[in-house]
Amino acid sequence: MGLNRFLERSLNAATEAAMMTSSPRYLHMLITLFSQGTLLSDILCRNPEYAAWLWTEAVLDRAQTRDEYEGVMRRAFETRDNFADRCVWMRRQARIELLRIATREVFIHAPFSSIAEDISALADSMLEAAYRAAADHLMPKMGIPVTSEDGSEITFCILAMGKLGGRELNFSSDIDLLFVYSADGQSPESAPQQVSTEEYFRKLGELIIKALSELTAEGRVFRVDMRLRPFGKSGPIACSLDNAVEYYSTYGRAWERQAMIKARPCAGDLALGETLLERLRPFVYPRYFDDATLEDIRGIKQQTEAIVAGKAHTEREVKLGKGGIRDIEFTVQMLQLLQGGRWSEVRTQNTLAAIRALGERQRVSPFEAEALERNYIFLRQIEHRLQIEGGLQTHVLPENKYELTLLARRLGYQTSEAFMNVYREHA
Repeated sequence: MGLNRFLERSLNAATEAAMMTSSPRYLHMLITLFSQGTLLSDILCRNPEYAAWLWTEAVLDRAQTRDEYEGVMRRAFETRDNFADRCVWMRRQARIELLRIATREVFIHAPFSSIAEDISALADSMLEAAYRAAADHLMPKMGIPVTSEDGSEITFCILAMGKLGGRELNFSSDIDLLFVYSADGQSPESAPQQVSTEEYFRKLGELIIKALSELTAEGRVFRVDMRLRPFGKSGPIACSLDNAVEYYSTYGRAWERQAMIKARPCAGDLALGETLLERLRPFVYPRYFDDATLEDIRGIKQQTEAIVAGKAHTEREVKLGKGGIRDIEFTVQMLQLLQGGRWSEVRTQNTLAAIRALGERQRVSPFEAEALERNYIFLRQIEHRLQIEGGLQTHVLPENKYELTLLARRLGYQTSEAFMNVYREHA
Protein backbone atom coordinates (compact mmCIF):
# COMPACT_ATOMS: atom_id res chain seq x y z
CA MET A 1 0.00 0.00 0.00
CA GLY A 2 2.82 2.40 0.84
CA LEU A 3 4.56 1.63 -2.44
CA ASN A 4 1.38 2.35 -4.41
CA ARG A 5 0.90 5.65 -2.59
CA PHE A 6 4.53 6.53 -3.31
CA LEU A 7 4.10 5.92 -7.06
CA GLU A 8 0.89 7.97 -7.08
CA ARG A 9 2.72 10.91 -5.48
CA SER A 10 5.84 10.61 -7.63
CA LEU A 11 6.33 13.28 -10.27
CA ASN A 12 7.53 10.63 -12.69
CA ALA A 13 6.03 7.27 -11.81
CA ALA A 14 7.24 5.70 -15.06
CA THR A 15 10.86 6.53 -14.24
CA GLU A 16 10.47 5.13 -10.73
CA ALA A 17 8.91 1.92 -12.05
CA ALA A 18 11.77 1.56 -14.55
CA MET A 19 14.34 1.95 -11.77
CA MET A 20 12.59 -0.72 -9.71
CA THR A 21 12.54 -3.08 -12.69
CA SER A 22 16.19 -2.54 -13.62
CA SER A 23 17.49 -2.61 -10.05
CA PRO A 24 15.92 -5.23 -7.77
CA ARG A 25 17.99 -3.95 -4.83
CA TYR A 26 16.45 -0.48 -5.22
CA LEU A 27 13.00 -2.08 -5.11
CA HIS A 28 14.05 -4.13 -2.08
CA MET A 29 15.18 -0.96 -0.32
CA LEU A 30 11.83 0.74 -0.91
CA ILE A 31 9.84 -2.32 0.17
CA THR A 32 11.93 -2.53 3.34
CA LEU A 33 11.32 1.13 4.16
CA PHE A 34 7.58 0.94 3.48
CA SER A 35 7.31 -2.18 5.65
CA GLN A 36 8.56 -0.38 8.76
CA GLY A 37 5.37 1.51 9.58
CA THR A 38 3.99 4.98 9.02
CA LEU A 39 6.97 7.24 9.74
CA LEU A 40 9.20 6.30 6.80
CA SER A 41 6.24 5.77 4.47
CA ASP A 42 4.94 9.26 5.21
CA ILE A 43 8.35 10.86 4.61
CA LEU A 44 8.80 9.12 1.26
CA CYS A 45 5.26 9.82 0.09
CA ARG A 46 5.55 13.46 1.10
CA ASN A 47 8.91 13.76 -0.68
CA PRO A 48 9.14 11.06 -3.40
CA GLU A 49 12.39 12.60 -4.66
CA TYR A 50 14.11 11.42 -1.49
CA ALA A 51 14.07 7.82 -2.79
CA ALA A 52 16.42 8.56 -5.70
CA TRP A 53 18.61 10.64 -3.38
CA LEU A 54 18.89 7.69 -0.99
CA TRP A 55 19.87 5.37 -3.82
CA THR A 56 22.35 7.60 -5.67
CA GLU A 57 23.78 10.17 -3.24
CA ALA A 58 23.10 9.47 0.43
CA VAL A 59 25.93 8.26 2.68
CA LEU A 60 24.70 4.89 3.95
CA ASP A 61 27.88 2.96 4.69
CA ARG A 62 28.96 5.07 7.69
CA ALA A 63 27.82 7.68 10.18
CA GLN A 64 28.18 11.26 9.03
CA THR A 65 30.32 13.49 11.20
CA ARG A 66 29.28 16.67 12.93
CA ASP A 67 31.64 18.61 10.66
CA GLU A 68 29.87 17.23 7.59
CA TYR A 69 26.46 18.16 8.96
CA GLU A 70 27.65 21.64 9.91
CA GLY A 71 29.20 22.20 6.49
CA VAL A 72 25.77 21.66 4.93
CA MET A 73 24.25 23.99 7.53
CA ARG A 74 26.73 26.81 6.88
CA ARG A 75 26.09 26.69 3.13
CA ALA A 76 22.33 26.68 3.68
CA PHE A 77 22.48 29.63 6.07
CA GLU A 78 24.45 31.70 3.56
CA THR A 79 21.36 31.88 1.37
CA ARG A 80 18.82 32.08 4.22
CA ASP A 81 19.41 35.10 6.42
CA ASN A 82 16.23 35.24 8.49
CA PHE A 83 15.11 33.16 11.45
CA ALA A 84 11.90 31.77 9.89
CA ASP A 85 13.59 30.54 6.69
CA ARG A 86 16.35 28.89 8.69
CA CYS A 87 13.79 27.09 10.86
CA VAL A 88 12.05 25.73 7.75
CA TRP A 89 15.38 24.49 6.39
CA MET A 90 16.25 22.81 9.69
CA ARG A 91 13.00 20.83 9.71
CA ARG A 92 13.40 19.67 6.12
CA GLN A 93 17.03 18.77 6.62
CA ALA A 94 16.33 16.84 9.81
CA ARG A 95 13.58 14.91 8.01
CA ILE A 96 15.75 13.78 5.12
CA GLU A 97 18.68 12.91 7.37
CA LEU A 98 16.53 10.85 9.74
CA LEU A 99 15.25 8.97 6.68
CA ARG A 100 18.87 8.31 5.66
CA ILE A 101 19.80 7.11 9.15
CA ALA A 102 16.70 4.90 9.37
CA THR A 103 17.68 3.37 6.02
CA ARG A 104 21.07 2.55 7.50
CA GLU A 105 19.29 0.88 10.41
CA VAL A 106 16.66 -1.21 8.61
CA PHE A 107 18.23 -1.81 5.17
CA ILE A 108 22.01 -1.65 5.62
CA HIS A 109 21.82 -3.05 9.18
CA ALA A 110 24.54 -0.73 10.46
CA PRO A 111 25.78 -1.37 14.02
CA PHE A 112 23.87 0.27 16.87
CA SER A 113 26.81 2.48 17.89
CA SER A 114 27.08 3.88 14.36
CA ILE A 115 23.35 4.66 14.25
CA ALA A 116 23.32 6.37 17.65
CA GLU A 117 26.45 8.34 16.73
CA ASP A 118 24.83 9.47 13.48
CA ILE A 119 21.61 10.68 15.14
CA SER A 120 23.61 12.43 17.87
CA ALA A 121 25.88 14.21 15.39
CA LEU A 122 22.78 15.39 13.53
CA ALA A 123 21.30 16.70 16.80
CA ASP A 124 24.55 18.48 17.70
CA SER A 125 24.62 20.22 14.33
CA MET A 126 20.96 21.22 14.64
CA LEU A 127 21.63 22.68 18.07
CA GLU A 128 24.48 24.73 16.62
CA ALA A 129 22.17 25.81 13.78
CA ALA A 130 19.42 26.82 16.23
CA TYR A 131 21.93 28.76 18.32
CA ARG A 132 23.28 30.63 15.29
CA ALA A 133 19.80 31.38 13.94
CA ALA A 134 18.65 32.69 17.33
CA ALA A 135 21.81 34.73 17.98
CA ASP A 136 21.76 36.29 14.51
CA HIS A 137 18.12 37.23 15.06
CA LEU A 138 18.78 38.94 18.40
CA MET A 139 22.10 40.60 17.62
CA PRO A 140 20.76 43.61 15.63
CA LYS A 141 18.34 44.41 18.45
CA MET A 142 20.45 43.82 21.55
CA GLY A 143 24.03 43.21 20.50
CA ILE A 144 26.17 40.58 22.23
CA PRO A 145 26.18 41.15 26.02
CA VAL A 146 29.45 42.35 27.53
CA THR A 147 30.85 42.24 31.05
CA SER A 148 30.73 45.36 33.20
CA GLU A 149 34.32 44.77 34.31
CA ASP A 150 36.34 44.96 31.08
CA GLY A 151 33.76 45.07 28.27
CA SER A 152 34.62 41.59 26.95
CA GLU A 153 31.90 39.60 25.18
CA ILE A 154 29.90 37.14 27.24
CA THR A 155 29.73 33.66 25.71
CA PHE A 156 27.03 31.00 25.77
CA CYS A 157 27.07 27.21 25.74
CA ILE A 158 24.46 24.51 25.26
CA LEU A 159 25.16 21.34 27.21
CA ALA A 160 23.51 18.10 26.15
CA MET A 161 22.26 15.81 28.89
CA GLY A 162 20.81 12.32 28.83
CA LYS A 163 21.24 10.18 25.74
CA LEU A 164 22.38 13.08 23.58
CA GLY A 165 25.07 13.84 26.14
CA GLY A 166 26.24 10.25 25.74
CA ARG A 167 26.09 10.42 21.93
CA GLU A 168 23.54 7.58 22.03
CA LEU A 169 20.34 9.34 20.94
CA ASN A 170 17.16 7.52 19.87
CA PHE A 171 15.14 8.04 16.70
CA SER A 172 12.32 9.74 18.60
CA SER A 173 14.05 11.06 21.67
CA ASP A 174 13.59 14.30 23.53
CA ILE A 175 16.86 16.18 23.86
CA ASP A 176 17.65 17.23 27.42
CA LEU A 177 19.52 20.54 27.49
CA LEU A 178 21.21 22.94 29.88
CA PHE A 179 21.99 26.58 28.94
CA VAL A 180 24.85 28.47 30.60
CA TYR A 181 26.55 31.83 29.95
CA SER A 182 29.99 32.90 31.07
CA ALA A 183 29.31 35.97 33.26
CA ASP A 184 26.81 38.64 34.22
CA GLY A 185 26.70 41.92 32.30
CA GLN A 186 24.49 43.83 29.90
CA SER A 187 24.00 44.83 26.27
CA PRO A 188 26.72 47.08 24.84
CA GLU A 189 26.02 50.83 24.94
CA SER A 190 25.76 50.89 21.14
CA ALA A 191 22.86 48.37 21.13
CA PRO A 192 19.39 49.75 20.25
CA GLN A 193 17.89 47.92 23.23
CA GLN A 194 19.55 47.66 26.64
CA VAL A 195 18.91 44.42 28.55
CA SER A 196 20.61 42.42 31.27
CA THR A 197 22.39 39.16 30.52
CA GLU A 198 19.59 37.26 32.24
CA GLU A 199 17.01 38.81 29.92
CA TYR A 200 19.16 38.41 26.80
CA PHE A 201 19.92 34.75 27.38
CA ARG A 202 16.34 34.03 28.36
CA LYS A 203 15.24 35.35 24.96
CA LEU A 204 18.08 33.49 23.24
CA GLY A 205 17.12 30.23 24.96
CA GLU A 206 13.46 30.65 24.06
CA LEU A 207 14.35 31.19 20.41
CA ILE A 208 16.62 28.13 20.38
CA ILE A 209 13.82 26.00 21.82
CA LYS A 210 11.37 27.45 19.28
CA ALA A 211 13.74 26.76 16.39
CA LEU A 212 13.99 23.12 17.42
CA SER A 213 10.67 22.08 18.91
CA GLU A 214 7.88 24.32 17.61
CA LEU A 215 5.46 22.14 15.63
CA THR A 216 4.82 23.64 12.17
CA ALA A 217 3.58 22.41 8.82
CA GLU A 218 7.13 21.09 8.32
CA GLY A 219 7.06 19.21 11.62
CA ARG A 220 9.70 19.81 14.26
CA VAL A 221 13.43 19.12 14.53
CA PHE A 222 13.60 17.65 18.05
CA ARG A 223 11.47 17.92 21.17
CA VAL A 224 13.35 19.81 23.88
CA ASP A 225 13.28 19.07 27.61
CA MET A 226 14.74 21.72 29.95
CA ARG A 227 13.68 20.16 33.28
CA LEU A 228 17.23 19.15 34.24
CA ARG A 229 18.36 22.78 34.61
CA PRO A 230 19.06 24.30 38.07
CA PHE A 231 15.81 24.61 40.06
CA GLY A 232 13.98 22.66 37.34
CA LYS A 233 10.91 24.19 35.71
CA SER A 234 10.90 27.08 38.19
CA GLY A 235 14.48 28.10 37.40
CA PRO A 236 15.72 30.49 34.70
CA ILE A 237 16.15 29.01 31.22
CA ALA A 238 19.83 29.99 31.26
CA CYS A 239 22.13 30.72 34.19
CA SER A 240 25.62 32.09 34.61
CA LEU A 241 28.63 29.85 35.14
CA ASP A 242 29.09 30.96 38.74
CA ASN A 243 25.41 30.57 39.58
CA ALA A 244 25.32 27.07 38.11
CA VAL A 245 28.34 26.00 40.16
CA GLU A 246 26.83 27.53 43.30
CA TYR A 247 23.50 25.79 42.71
CA TYR A 248 24.96 22.30 42.34
CA SER A 249 27.42 22.78 45.18
CA THR A 250 24.71 24.03 47.56
CA TYR A 251 21.45 22.42 46.43
CA GLY A 252 22.47 19.58 44.12
CA ARG A 253 20.65 16.35 44.85
CA ALA A 254 21.61 12.75 44.23
CA TRP A 255 19.65 12.45 40.98
CA GLU A 256 21.29 15.66 39.68
CA ARG A 257 24.72 14.21 40.39
CA GLN A 258 23.69 11.17 38.39
CA ALA A 259 22.27 13.32 35.57
CA MET A 260 25.48 15.36 35.30
CA ILE A 261 27.42 12.22 34.38
CA LYS A 262 25.90 12.64 30.92
CA ALA A 263 26.53 16.39 30.55
CA ARG A 264 28.49 17.32 27.40
CA PRO A 265 29.09 20.71 25.74
CA CYS A 266 27.57 20.44 22.26
CA ALA A 267 26.97 23.95 20.84
CA GLY A 268 28.13 27.52 21.29
CA ASP A 269 31.26 28.11 23.38
CA LEU A 270 32.36 24.53 24.07
CA ALA A 271 35.28 25.67 26.24
CA LEU A 272 32.81 27.37 28.58
CA GLY A 273 30.94 24.09 28.94
CA GLU A 274 34.16 22.22 29.71
CA THR A 275 34.97 24.81 32.39
CA LEU A 276 31.60 24.18 34.02
CA LEU A 277 32.12 20.41 34.02
CA GLU A 278 35.61 20.73 35.48
CA ARG A 279 34.35 22.95 38.29
CA LEU A 280 31.54 20.47 38.98
CA ARG A 281 33.77 17.39 38.91
CA PRO A 282 34.06 17.18 42.74
CA PHE A 283 30.24 17.32 42.96
CA VAL A 284 29.65 14.61 40.33
CA TYR A 285 32.60 12.39 41.24
CA PRO A 286 33.50 12.89 44.91
CA ARG A 287 36.58 11.13 46.17
CA TYR A 288 34.52 9.32 48.79
CA PHE A 289 30.86 8.43 48.47
CA ASP A 290 28.30 8.38 51.28
CA ASP A 291 25.65 5.69 51.66
CA ALA A 292 22.84 8.24 51.89
CA THR A 293 23.42 9.35 48.29
CA LEU A 294 23.33 5.76 47.08
CA GLU A 295 20.09 5.18 48.95
CA ASP A 296 18.58 8.30 47.37
CA ILE A 297 19.46 7.02 43.90
CA ARG A 298 18.08 3.59 44.71
CA GLY A 299 14.87 5.24 45.90
CA ILE A 300 14.49 7.05 42.58
CA LYS A 301 14.85 3.74 40.75
CA GLN A 302 12.25 2.06 42.95
CA GLN A 303 9.76 4.89 42.29
CA THR A 304 10.21 4.42 38.55
CA GLU A 305 9.68 0.68 38.84
CA ALA A 306 6.48 1.24 40.84
CA ILE A 307 5.08 3.53 38.13
CA VAL A 308 5.78 0.97 35.41
CA ALA A 309 4.31 -1.85 37.50
CA GLY A 310 1.17 0.24 38.05
CA LYS A 311 0.67 0.40 34.28
CA ALA A 312 1.13 -3.39 33.98
CA HIS A 313 4.08 -2.83 31.61
CA THR A 314 6.81 -4.47 33.71
CA GLU A 315 7.36 -7.37 31.29
CA ARG A 316 6.93 -5.35 28.08
CA GLU A 317 8.58 -1.98 28.84
CA VAL A 318 11.89 -2.08 26.98
CA LYS A 319 13.24 1.03 28.71
CA LEU A 320 11.83 1.09 32.25
CA GLY A 321 10.61 -2.48 32.71
CA LYS A 322 12.23 -5.42 34.45
CA GLY A 323 15.72 -5.97 33.05
CA GLY A 324 15.27 -3.05 30.65
CA ILE A 325 17.52 -0.30 29.36
CA ARG A 326 17.21 1.82 32.50
CA ASP A 327 18.35 -1.11 34.69
CA ILE A 328 21.60 -1.27 32.74
CA GLU A 329 22.02 2.52 32.77
CA PHE A 330 21.40 2.74 36.52
CA THR A 331 23.88 -0.05 37.21
CA VAL A 332 26.56 1.57 35.08
CA GLN A 333 25.98 5.09 36.42
CA MET A 334 26.05 3.88 40.03
CA LEU A 335 29.43 2.28 39.40
CA GLN A 336 30.64 5.44 37.64
CA LEU A 337 29.68 7.56 40.65
CA LEU A 338 31.48 5.17 42.98
CA GLN A 339 34.66 4.88 40.91
CA GLY A 340 34.88 8.17 39.01
CA GLY A 341 36.56 10.05 41.86
CA ARG A 342 39.59 7.78 41.49
CA TRP A 343 39.70 6.83 37.82
CA SER A 344 39.20 9.41 35.09
CA GLU A 345 38.55 6.82 32.37
CA VAL A 346 35.17 5.90 33.86
CA ARG A 347 34.01 9.55 33.64
CA THR A 348 32.54 9.09 30.20
CA GLN A 349 29.05 10.10 29.05
CA ASN A 350 28.64 7.06 26.79
CA THR A 351 27.12 3.93 28.34
CA LEU A 352 29.04 1.40 26.25
CA ALA A 353 32.35 3.23 26.80
CA ALA A 354 31.63 3.27 30.54
CA ILE A 355 30.93 -0.48 30.58
CA ARG A 356 34.24 -1.14 28.84
CA ALA A 357 36.16 1.18 31.18
CA LEU A 358 34.60 -0.47 34.24
CA GLY A 359 35.53 -3.86 32.82
CA GLU A 360 39.12 -2.79 32.25
CA ARG A 361 39.27 -1.54 35.85
CA GLN A 362 37.76 -4.87 36.95
CA ARG A 363 34.82 -3.17 38.64
CA VAL A 364 32.73 -5.70 36.72
CA SER A 365 33.94 -9.09 35.54
CA PRO A 366 34.70 -9.71 31.85
CA PHE A 367 31.54 -11.87 31.68
CA GLU A 368 29.41 -9.12 33.27
CA ALA A 369 30.83 -6.42 30.99
CA GLU A 370 30.16 -8.53 27.89
CA ALA A 371 26.62 -9.33 29.06
CA LEU A 372 25.82 -5.69 29.87
CA GLU A 373 27.09 -4.51 26.48
CA ARG A 374 25.34 -7.24 24.49
CA ASN A 375 22.01 -6.79 26.25
CA TYR A 376 22.15 -2.99 26.10
CA ILE A 377 22.67 -3.07 22.32
CA PHE A 378 19.89 -5.65 21.89
CA LEU A 379 17.38 -3.58 23.87
CA ARG A 380 18.35 -0.29 22.19
CA GLN A 381 17.86 -1.85 18.75
CA ILE A 382 14.33 -2.90 19.75
CA GLU A 383 13.71 0.62 21.03
CA HIS A 384 14.83 2.03 17.68
CA ARG A 385 12.46 -0.20 15.71
CA LEU A 386 9.53 0.70 17.98
CA GLN A 387 10.19 4.39 17.39
CA ILE A 388 10.88 4.12 13.66
CA GLU A 389 7.49 2.46 13.21
CA GLY A 390 5.39 5.49 14.10
CA GLY A 391 7.82 8.28 14.96
CA LEU A 392 6.60 8.21 18.57
CA GLN A 393 8.56 8.16 21.81
CA THR A 394 7.41 4.69 22.79
CA HIS A 395 9.22 1.90 24.62
CA VAL A 396 6.43 -0.63 25.11
CA LEU A 397 6.19 -3.88 23.16
CA PRO A 398 2.79 -4.31 21.47
CA GLU A 399 0.13 -6.30 23.33
CA ASN A 400 -1.66 -7.11 20.08
CA LYS A 401 -0.40 -10.44 18.67
CA TYR A 402 -0.46 -9.24 15.06
CA GLU A 403 1.50 -6.05 15.82
CA LEU A 404 4.01 -7.97 17.92
CA THR A 405 4.51 -10.43 15.06
CA LEU A 406 5.17 -7.55 12.65
CA LEU A 407 7.78 -6.14 15.04
CA ALA A 408 9.37 -9.57 15.45
CA ARG A 409 9.67 -10.04 11.68
CA ARG A 410 11.18 -6.57 11.25
CA LEU A 411 13.83 -7.67 13.74
CA GLY A 412 14.47 -10.93 11.90
CA TYR A 413 12.35 -13.42 13.89
CA GLN A 414 9.80 -15.70 12.28
CA THR A 415 7.25 -15.58 15.10
CA SER A 416 6.37 -13.37 18.04
CA GLU A 417 6.96 -16.33 20.37
CA ALA A 418 10.55 -16.76 19.14
CA PHE A 419 11.20 -13.05 19.59
CA MET A 420 9.71 -12.93 23.10
CA ASN A 421 11.77 -15.92 24.19
CA VAL A 422 14.96 -14.13 23.14
CA TYR A 423 13.73 -10.86 24.66
CA ARG A 424 13.06 -12.46 28.05
CA GLU A 425 16.45 -14.15 27.96
CA HIS A 426 18.19 -10.78 27.42
CA ALA A 427 16.07 -8.95 30.00
